[in-house]
Amino acid sequence: MEHIVNVNHVTKTYGAKYALNDVTFFVDEGDALAYLGPNGSGKTTTLKSILGLIEIQAGNIRVLGADVQRQYTSLYGAVTSLFDENGLYERLTARENLSFYLGAFQRKGELASALHLMEELDMGDEIDHAVNTYSKGMKRKLALIRSLSAHPKLLFMDEPFDGIDIENRAKIIRVMKEHREKYGITMMLTSHVMADIEDLASRIIVIKKGRLLVDESLDRFGLRVGKDMTGKYLRVVEDE
Repeated sequence: MEHIVNVNHVTKTYGAKYALNDVTFFVDEGDALAYLGPNGSGKTTTLKSILGLIEIQAGNIRVLGADVQRQYTSLYGAVTSLFDENGLYERLTARENLSFYLGAFQRKGELASALHLMEELDMGDEIDHAVNTYSKGMKRKLALIRSLSAHPKLLFMDEPFDGIDIENRAKIIRVMKEHREKYGITMMLTSHVMADIEDLASRIIVIKKGRLLVDESLDRFGLRVGKDMTGKYLRVVEDE
């Protein structure tokens, strides 16, 4: 069976600087892959390359069997993403944002489920309020709800819990786990918070200066030297 994501010897440069240097890895159905590395290591470049948002100089990337540099439109609705910009229409209400988003993928039938998620995450009273009245954390929650609402086959998240407090983080992680199991969502996420990785990931890749250093299961990574997961991660990146 073909991998959900297949990144094959990918190189991306900006001038003389390598953002990605001959990077190869795959993501299988059901994976929850944590993609880690210091700032500037190539994490976001990798995600945007997989999504077909930037061109690569060498190699190829296939997602759900499609070449993302040429066939990405065939993946609309099957792949969703969340980056540092929430991508919300701030003059619209949450209901209007979700309705527009789901309508773009011909999935308006999922609106009631998405609004139920807002209730579950303590945002029920905000459904018909304009997004520009929301706090930073509320906007992030809505963006996460939107990303889950289409029940994608593959979900990319770049620092998904930015601005979200501890209580809400716990609720969102529970919801994400439930959706992953119920709808068979494969996930790939970046985070600088190792607790996020321990709670969500089944596998870890570590990248630094555009090169992969580690690709192994969360359990195997946990056997590395270091008193906790943060210490284990730091030993990997500091040894290079």
